[in-house]
Amino acid sequence: MSGFTNIQVLDCSRSSSAEGIANNNTNPAEFTNELGSGVVLSIGDEISVHSAYVSELGAEAGEIEIKSRLVRATDENKDVYSPIVTDYKQYFRDELLPTKYSYETSVNAKVSPIQGKDQETNLIISPYKTSNGEFYALLPRKWIGPLGTTSLTDVKWLLNDTLAGETGNVGFTLDESIQLCPSDQRRSWFNAVATTTPSIQRIKNDNSRYTIFRADVAYFNSAGPILQDPTGNTKFTGLSPAYAAGATALEKREASDFRDVATIGSWNQVRDVLTLSATEGFNSPADVATEITLQMNKREDAVNLDFYTGLFLEPGLPNPPDPLAQKITVSSYNESPTYKVYNAASHTSAGKLAFEDFRNTDPAITDLKLDAAHAYMSSYQHLGVKRPAFFTQGRLTNASGGYLCPDNAAVGNSQITGALAVDVLNLGIPWTQENIDIITKLLDVQGTFPDLFTDKYQHDIVRATAFDNLVSVVQNRFLHFNSYDDASHHPKGMLGYDLFGDEAAFAALYTAKMATSPVFFDYNASTVNLREQDVGYAFHNGPKPQSDYKQLASGWARKVKAALPAGDPDYFTIGIQFTTLGDRVPDYLSPDGRKFAQTGDLGRRFGFDYHFTAYGNPCMMLTTGQIDDLGTQGRTGRFVQRYVANDVATTNAGHFQINQAYYDRKIYLGADEPTMGFNTDTQRFELSDLHTSEREGNVGEAGSVEFTEQAGAKAVIPAIPVNPNSGQKCYKINKRLLSNNYCVSVAGYEAELGAPGGFPYPATARFSQQMEPWIPYDAVGGIFIEEFVVPQFNWDTNLIGVMGYRYSQINTGTELRQVRIQDYKTAGNMITPTTNAKINQSSTLDNSRNGFNAPVYNLTLGTSVARTSGGASNFINNFPSITTVGVSSTTIAAQELPTKSLKPYYTIRSDIINDSNWIAGSNSERPGPSSRSVVGIVDKVNGYADFFTQESSQLTFTNTVPRVISSIRTSIHDPDGTFADVDLNSSIIYMIRHKVNTDLTPVETLLASKKKSDQLEAQKAEMMLKNPADMNPSYNGLFK
Repeated sequence: MSGFTNIQVLDCSRSSSAEGIANNNTNPAEFTNELGSGVVLSIGDEISVHSAYVSELGAEAGEIEIKSRLVRATDENKDVYSPIVTDYKQYFRDELLPTKYSYETSVNAKVSPIQGKDQETNLIISPYKTSNGEFYALLPRKWIGPLGTTSLTDVKWLLNDTLAGETGNVGFTLDESIQLCPSDQRRSWFNAVATTTPSIQRIKNDNSRYTIFRADVAYFNSAGPILQDPTGNTKFTGLSPAYAAGATALEKREASDFRDVATIGSWNQVRDVLTLSATEGFNSPADVATEITLQMNKREDAVNLDFYTGLFLEPGLPNPPDPLAQKITVSSYNESPTYKVYNAASHTSAGKLAFEDFRNTDPAITDLKLDAAHAYMSSYQHLGVKRPAFFTQGRLTNASGGYLCPDNAAVGNSQITGALAVDVLNLGIPWTQENIDIITKLLDVQGTFPDLFTDKYQHDIVRATAFDNLVSVVQNRFLHFNSYDDASHHPKGMLGYDLFGDEAAFAALYTAKMATSPVFFDYNASTVNLREQDVGYAFHNGPKPQSDYKQLASGWARKVKAALPAGDPDYFTIGIQFTTLGDRVPDYLSPDGRKFAQTGDLGRRFGFDYHFTAYGNPCMMLTTGQIDDLGTQGRTGRFVQRYVANDVATTNAGHFQINQAYYDRKIYLGADEPTMGFNTDTQRFELSDLHTSEREGNVGEAGSVEFTEQAGAKAVIPAIPVNPNSGQKCYKINKRLLSNNYCVSVAGYEAELGAPGGFPYPATARFSQQMEPWIPYDAVGGIFIEEFVVPQFNWDTNLIGVMGYRYSQINTGTELRQVRIQDYKTAGNMITPTTNAKINQSSTLDNSRNGFNAPVYNLTLGTSVARTSGGASNFINNFPSITTVGVSSTTIAAQELPTKSLKPYYTIRSDIINDSNWIAGSNSERPGPSSRSVVGIVDKVNGYADFFTQESSQLTFTNTVPRVISSIRTSIHDPDGTFADVDLNSSIIYMIRHKVNTDLTPVETLLASKKKSDQLEAQKAEMMLKNPADMNPSYNGLFK
């Protein structure tokens, strides 16, 4: 029996499906097509996919496939999806305040798990400010500039930042050999008229990156604490208590010393979430890069800074009633995800008067002065911290008072009998693993900062001293120690000191020696796994040698058996030893003939010193760059303080000038134009411009016109033109300060070297002695990428992995925040990636300059030049000013090419087949209809015109039961069984082969039969078919 095949084609497009007609676009990968009266399927019918067209917008060669699969946090990965983020809040709106709120809070905490998608990457970013000589004050500092004046001279800018001057310098520690960190500090000299040249030890202005921290709470007036806690007497909250009634002069002084910014303040690193995403589907690499760049630079709506005339002017000014009060918009700002405004100190909030009010602990202090005290403390709302991990872990190690090693009355014979007589220093901390572990965490963080140990000598800096005087990150760690026991240390009960006090009556008590010194001791990496029970012990005050380099628990802790306290025959304490540093306790722990923790002297403090004078702990406060001065001869450019007229007439018929600095206390920080690019040469994504570049800039008085002085010689002052290239990105070597903002940490601003008569030298700007020569100043700030909120198991399918960045590339870096980025490899190897200006080696030729600062492009090194400033014998050393413009950013380049497609094919599933012959895994997080059979496969090789197509199928299925189908349910899947992320226009064309069983050669069949009757019938039929005259034969009887 033979037959024929009847082919039936079923066009099942999504646009004509029930979902398409109803505009139900919830899941474009699944749709149902009605078949009218139905299709009859018989046993043996064959079913296959004739062709398939999977709709994917952008499906072209070279495109990147972006998936939108939802990724949920699980118990295994919830820590990754729950990063620590800064939660920032403002309370009690108050239009009278420049900040508009009475107080603000900040807390760092783990957020609820972030439910992300593969198409987006969440980053944690932190802003930073560079020490580039602008918009900051290095700490500690009393106030941030000279006293205000209405003088028509620029003498305030020329004032040196000296200990006894007007600029608020507290001085730094004076014992350079002990307290100086060579990587952070240096001794700087001022240009003095006197025969001697004064100097001061200070933090370097060297373009280092200071990560921004925000205070737990910032009160902007005395109402803030009361509003926060209205039930108690809280007006001193956020400061420190007032002195008690009947207090002596010294007790009042000590009460003031507890108004200590470093110890009463608490700060957390700013950590913000930045979400980057790409449109799901197929996108060109350039489109992905552009989309991410736009997201990073999205400009928010403007926020106005307003104040109302007559309501509030500023502290110390009269406040007349103003029935016609008007709102004046002082300024406005716009933020983006990577470039935000931060409250900063102004010369009003952190000026000398505000500092004095801050230190005023009189319980009867007026409300106006208390407002100023809170305003002063709020000036420290944002700190820049050079070593964030050290700063943070240190404050977790101990309270602000540190540890106290008790005197002998507490532990029994604990004093040191001479600094050179012992080689193990007993710290008096009970010997427990818990106590060891607390300090170990701090010492481990220290080990990540090798620069804390660079060029540092334990006892002095005389290079002729024995070689074991030099410390090393390999075999040493340190803690901060007071040089005096509590009985002699001031302020009492405090570890360290920030040198705020300057009262002459107590000058002998409050010296720089009250700041802590670092004490370095043994560290042995080979014993870090030894626990408290694994080591032997030394005897307190025992004869040398008591040290043993191989018996250090956790790599550093020496077990010490002390004299027996009553009732405890086995009392052990933690000690430190010095075998790698001369086997002796440093002499400076026993000053003035006193002993360490001497009997009756109340013990010695040590640990991590919270103060800004502490070794390895340089910090800065942000400033607005304004100075309280009206300007030179009416030119308000250099003296950037601006005033706004208050048009309300007063009793003396005058008009107030409103000090704008009181209302304008914000500066921008972050990256002003971060960019994600796609390099068509390397075919890789590149992230750049995570820093805000230095600009060529304008001098403070640019744009002024020629004028004649109003007094004195009435000289004609020439006009100062505007630099047409001031907006050019650049980097500066031997940077000249443009005097368009005031930074007290680089004061005094150097006077210009004029053109001396009889000499060929041109007038030139002088290099500041407070800046660092021969280093590139290329950024004013930027952002660090602290972490990617993407677990390793999901990295490759996440957007960041699809773009070609590898987990090992991003998460295994070793370079620290201060590294100079030379190329993409350095950038990719940073623990917290950022960028800086790209400096080519060829630019070194530009450093060779002649005496007139003209580049000569030869092979000599750049050097300073001694030139005259007005007389044959009056020569001054000056460094050449080198500004390179048109620079580009270093990049953080993806390690690999972008992944064009994570999944090479689609599977087509349908209920047109009863039985499933497909065996594969399924994604339990996002299951598809696994009961449906796979009827076709569409590969992703031939994407074109927004479709992936499959013209024929190798899969054919045989129907096994008679049935009628009235609709077909079709779905498109990824290989893991989940629904595919497809667009709305997919179409699947099914083909059914119906087999019709009939005899197409009946005559031959009858002739071949063995029955005589069949053969006769066949002969009759044959004769009838051969007779052409019979045009209408009857076959009725032939085929019965």
